Amino acid sequence: MFFHPHRIIKEFINGKRKSYYAPVKYMVLCLFLNILIGELAGFDPLENQRSIDTGAMDERSIQGYKAGEFLNRNLNFFLFILPFSISFFTKIFFWRSGFNFAERTAMGFYLSGQFIVISLIPMMLSMLSPMLFYLMFPLCIFYFTYAFFKVFEMKMKFGRLILSFFSAFFSFFFYIFIGYSIAYTLTIYNIV
Repeated sequence: MFFHPHRIIKEFINGKRKSYYAPVKYMVLCLFLNILIGELAGFDPLENQRSIDTGAMDERSIQGYKAGEFLNRNLNFFLFILPFSISFFTKIFFWRSGFNFAERTAMGFYLSGQFIVISLIPMMLSMLSPMLFYLMFPLCIFYFTYAFFKVFEMKMKFGRLILSFFSAFFSFFFYIFIGYSIAYTLTIYNIV
């Protein structure tokens, strides 16, 4: 999945399913490995954030911190937004590709699983310096751009690269926006 995501995704979509993990199972397995490695390494994203933030917190910052706590506790549920975000934005940017919603969502689950695995790199590096955790964002966008570039074929390579980048950027940040908005809304109204 790291170097040839297009092969696995296209073969799975074209019917070669016995050779590969099902997309949802693959994402759940990657999530399990991420949680296990994070627990064994003693990684706490909230503690990581606290070590970066050194100033006094106003009311809005406290609410944001509470939303972050809620998001962290329920991250495994919020990660299931990402495949649908990928499906939606690849439909917008690559609408002529011939992939239907289910195929795009299957691709989204595979790529979300890879995102979870890739996020282990900044997680481990953040133990050296908490700021290195934010490498997750450019790494993810780079990987998604690469995967979309390989999966969606167009004659114009530069145009495909630009569409791949925008699709990756919007997919990832829409996922973050929706996840954080839900968490913030639930915490601000004391629903959780």
